Amino acid sequence: MELWEQLGQLHAAAAQVMSAGTPEQVASATTTITEARKAIYRLLAE
Repeated sequence: MELWEQLGQLHAAAAQVMSAGTPEQVASATTTITEARKAIYRLLAE
């Protein structure tokens, strides 16, 4: 499934930011992932 593949790639990118990113990059990635999660739940609410 494409969604699972994308989720795996997101996990890898998040892990990379956590290990090599600046605190500002980690904060930005956290905000981005939070917004993505909310958007996905909004899809279910339609």
